[in-house]
Amino acid sequence: MRHSVEHRLKLSKAAALRRGIPRSKETREKISKNHADVSGRNHPMFGKHQSDDAKHKISIAQKGKSLTKATREKMRATHKARNVSGENHPMFGRLLSDTTKKKISDAKRGTHHSIEARCNMRLAFLKRVQKLPGRATPNYNPLACKLIDEYGKLHGYNFQHAENGGEYHIKELGYWVDGYDKDKNAVIEVYEPHHRKMTNRDNQRQEEIMNLLKCSFIILHTE
Repeated sequence: MRHSVEHRLKLSKAAALRRGIPRSKETREKISKNHADVSGRNHPMFGKHQSDDAKHKISIAQKGKSLTKATREKMRATHKARNVSGENHPMFGRLLSDTTKKKISDAKRGTHHSIEARCNMRLAFLKRVQKLPGRATPNYNPLACKLIDEYGKLHGYNFQHAENGGEYHIKELGYWVDGYDKDKNAVIEVYEPHHRKMTNRDNQRQEEIMNLLKCSFIILHTE
């Protein structure tokens, strides 16, 4: 059933009048009960499909809106409470069609996370990995350790690295560095040829580390 334009205008005006009026305790409890079921089956829109026109209008209405700090904290707490495996997520076990995957990919293309958001995502990923059995530290190149030792002896550094106390872990950022001299507050990184394709990422990482540790940053390149 589709409402006439006149009727939709009346509904819109009525909704506008209700805006700003606090919901009753009973209404809030009903909404809370609906949201408590992660499957979404209690939601009045469960199983219904929005038209492309309706989806477009919802998208425009939501664009530019920012969530309050309290709302973000509630969402974060909800995600933490869910099982790490994702079994409680309403989409767990469902297979997306190629069309849906492409739509998601197109929607995400060109978006950029803030430095803070990327750091939080990295730390969250490390927490999940640490809960799994096995090694949670990165692999390393023995040749890099040798180069770090040679540079240290030549310039008077004593770097901690994978074969000398283990790679230094910057917990606040979720990074491991190839070498770190705590006394001289100096970080050393050995960049292999593949790093030439990651210049922007490496520069951003270096900036984050230097801003946090207030350290000097040494880069060695290998052929």
